[in-house]
Amino acid sequence: MNYQSQKFDREKCSKDSRILSILETGEQILLSTCLWKFSHINKQQERILVITNKNLYNITPQSTLVNFFSKVVSSVRVKRKIAIQQVDGITISKCGFEFVIHVPDEYDYRYSSLDFREKILFILSDAYNKLLNKNLKIYLTDDLTLIPHTKTKVDAKKGIQKMHRNHLNIDPQSLVNYDFSTMKQNEDNQKQLIRKSYDYYQQYKLLKYLYQGMLGQVIMVQNIKTEKYYVFKLMQKQDVITTDHLNHTQIERKLLEIFDHPFIIKLVQAFETDDQIIFVLPFYQGGDLYTHLKRESRLKEERVKFIISQLILAIGYMHEREYVYRDLKPENILLDSDGYVVLTDLGLCKQLPNNDQSYSFTYSFTGSVEYIAPEMITAIGYNRMIDWWMLGILTYELIFGITPFYSDNQSQMFESIQEREVRFSTNITISNDCKDFINNLLKKEPKERLGYKKDSFELKAHLWLKDVNFTEILKKTNQIWKLNLNDPLDLRFFESEDFNLESFNSLQQDKTLIQKFNQVFQNIEFNL
Repeated sequence: MNYQSQKFDREKCSKDSRILSILETGEQILLSTCLWKFSHINKQQERILVITNKNLYNITPQSTLVNFFSKVVSSVRVKRKIAIQQVDGITISKCGFEFVIHVPDEYDYRYSSLDFREKILFILSDAYNKLLNKNLKIYLTDDLTLIPHTKTKVDAKKGIQKMHRNHLNIDPQSLVNYDFSTMKQNEDNQKQLIRKSYDYYQQYKLLKYLYQGMLGQVIMVQNIKTEKYYVFKLMQKQDVITTDHLNHTQIERKLLEIFDHPFIIKLVQAFETDDQIIFVLPFYQGGDLYTHLKRESRLKEERVKFIISQLILAIGYMHEREYVYRDLKPENILLDSDGYVVLTDLGLCKQLPNNDQSYSFTYSFTGSVEYIAPEMITAIGYNRMIDWWMLGILTYELIFGITPFYSDNQSQMFESIQEREVRFSTNITISNDCKDFINNLLKKEPKERLGYKKDSFELKAHLWLKDVNFTEILKKTNQIWKLNLNDPLDLRFFESEDFNLESFNSLQQDKTLIQKFNQVFQNIEFNL
């Protein structure tokens, strides 16, 4: 292997005198590349990773400011230097493109590289092998985000290690032929999996365009053989890339398969064409809760209690598996013909360990603005308690027809979310227990919020839900809220849309973006 090959020194660090000046005697640059590094608060930071035959360097890329002040020396740009012998292993996401470099005596580094991760791994593993005469430990995980596998500075002070117990023992040369997405070796040294373009017209009849989702189109279809009705969530590969929703789409694909709960949507089938990715999902004839709320203005308290009880079970299920939903709103709640609900749109779910509330936080700003919690606005970090805040907002909106802190002015709305207490209209009568339930979910301080100590068990034990039999709810034996939809083609809860279904296959495609999608998003295919 010619380590000086330009294809590995992408940032041309071997020709940068300021970088060369910090190297030790006999130190040679083996690889340099620009990638994303994640901070302890999960903030993305652009960095240059440099691997030499002795050390790893985490370097801030040259900025306009640094170029302007030419006297600034390169040592200022070096954020961290790690001796290769201090590295003990590397954890790799099989589903995404993150990886973690483990440094047991210090703290770990979590990186993301869209197109260069395997080369980084090979060069680091080879340098490690040559220096220490043993193989670098490699750990594989199905997790898309590697937060649970990254030891932070806080963890280091507590003596917490985040590496797996079992690792792969692979020599550097074998890494060239290794496919980490399947944990199998590729035949004939081919790195790209053979992608199957599925002809869905052989199995499904496209019936009706229902609505435009956040990323793709939702289409009602019928299985030609079984005559059962489903929906396509159809996304153009190029749109997934251009809208920066690749990670969200990967998360949704994974969770649609692994989540198994009556009130969370479940994947039926997944496949791809040359240009598209398609999730086949159950058809919920009742439409979304937003449509019902818009038509009825507000719902009766008993019906709201019925809906909220199901959502408590669904969200509690996610929390038990260390996922935060983060996107609760009427538009993401579908109804079946019996009036039962199901959560959909799982792309914003976040894996967040809940075993220690003192450091299990995330910081990204996401979700519907009317449902944002105070801790997200102030950017102090949030955890699973944000879901219970959103449930409080939803309960209020379903009963009163408006969110409790709504304002046309977003700044004023955010100020109200942080400072104003909940006000209940005197024109609508609700029980004191319901008011108490809402008030306790909408506590500004997460530690005071209902659910902080025992999560969903606290909510189920609240007086407002004392007459709810959660076992019966889970079995779906209550038929009080049937929607009287006897005709499977009765689409009264969907807006009338005029859209040419054939146009999905006539869009101009960007082959470069599609290739980029195919390089990253593997193992789409699924059959229930």
